[in-house]
Amino acid sequence: MLWALTGKEEYLRKVTDIAIAIDRSLEESGKDSYIWGVNFGHVSDSNPVADISHSTITINFIDMVYKEGIAFTSCDISKITTTIKRIFKNGRVTDRIDGTGGCNYEIAAGQYAFLAQYDPKIWGLCYNILFELYRVDLTGKYFQEDWWGTVMLGIARLANNAIPIENWGK
Repeated sequence: MLWALTGKEEYLRKVTDIAIAIDRSLEESGKDSYIWGVNFGHVSDSNPVADISHSTITINFIDMVYKEGIAFTSCDISKITTTIKRIFKNGRVTDRIDGTGGCNYEIAAGQYAFLAQYDPKIWGLCYNILFELYRVDLTGKYFQEDWWGTVMLGIARLANNAIPIENWGK
């Protein structure tokens, strides 16, 4: 984060303000997960449930400020992890963070591999999408389309958060 590099309090305030806005936007969805909208504020007709692709950025930010002790709790991280596991259904990934929609953005789900630090099962789910469903190691299909950066980031996060195969389901 920029404030950690510069030491300028103004950047810490900006990070904190964004974290507060995100925190206020998280809505309980069942007892163990969250939903949130495309924009800050509660989900509504004018603020639909966020898609899984853009939510990778939101969740990465939440993880960063959590690790820095700025905002969010281990309970929040647990609920977010549960939220992400919910989007994986029958070897596919839904479009929306609430587990609804088609499978139009599922290639972006590999980016959630960084959450394996909290639940190793997520690593296996991400691996299966990239290397079993889409076979990115053989086809290179998504390297030629708009999704190549998303695929590469997913692969990098898998590599950075590698979990032994025997622990994928634990």
